[in-house]
Amino acid sequence: MLVVTMQLSSTTFLMLQNVVFSSKNFSPQPLSKLNMLIFYNCDMIATDVSLFPKKLKTLCIWCCFLPLGLELPNLKYLRKLECLISKRYVRYKQLHEVIMVPNAISSLSSLEELHIPTGFRISEGAQDIMLILDEISKLTRLTSLMIYFRDFEHFQGTPIFFKLLKYHICVGDRRCTLELPNSSKVIELHHVKVKRDESITSLVERAEEVTLWPTDIDVSSIYNSNREAFMDLRGLRIDLCDTVEYIAQDTVEYIARISQNEIQRICQPRTSFSKLTFLHIGEFDPTSHA
Repeated sequence: MLVVTMQLSSTTFLMLQNVVFSSKNFSPQPLSKLNMLIFYNCDMIATDVSLFPKKLKTLCIWCCFLPLGLELPNLKYLRKLECLISKRYVRYKQLHEVIMVPNAISSLSSLEELHIPTGFRISEGAQDIMLILDEISKLTRLTSLMIYFRDFEHFQGTPIFFKLLKYHICVGDRRCTLELPNSSKVIELHHVKVKRDESITSLVERAEEVTLWPTDIDVSSIYNSNREAFMDLRGLRIDLCDTVEYIAQDTVEYIARISQNEIQRICQPRTSFSKLTFLHIGEFDPTSHA
């Protein structure tokens, strides 16, 4: 049984590790000055909204067992929410996404950072991308997003993506990232067609890392339409894009010229591709388009 004492009443930071919680045996509600709360490797399956102080600014849930319908109170001061699923939880529940109740995310009106790298669903069994995007789109102050989407079907022009300053967004099959040090803008597209979606194009052209497995994103077309694109790009990986529909021959030839002539030293003016240090083009036969 955890008891909140007078000595804890002025606490602003609290980390709880290896604790099995129940709404009946613990509530940090008396911690009125608590700004940051971290749960690490905890069992939170039997909890409810009483677990979370309402004046939190940062809430991190790392490697915990979660209820099948995580419910949050109206945390109107919360600026950062981070939820990292335990591998044991994935094996036990056969779930990668966090299961949220409706409006759990969209009610966080002050949220600036949302980090759920495995993604989330609205209620168990539902994978409707529209419900997920609707929740995220209501976060008008959001500037940092780390998330996984199973598909891309309804992204078209989602305004929230244009405002992001930091992001790590993965769409489609899960793959390994390049993981270059200190990358704050990363996008991975795996087996998806984006159909020239402006929001995704914006993320690609501003990214520091881009990974493209069979997609219809054309790097040269983006550059030709925006000569300020790819100014921050440090790593580019293109795999299995071996048809005209995906990456045309002129794109490969263009990237080859970049690798020879336009990878510049840091002291030189900042231009498109001037920061590029990692380039990988795999399983592509340009002769098939000659």
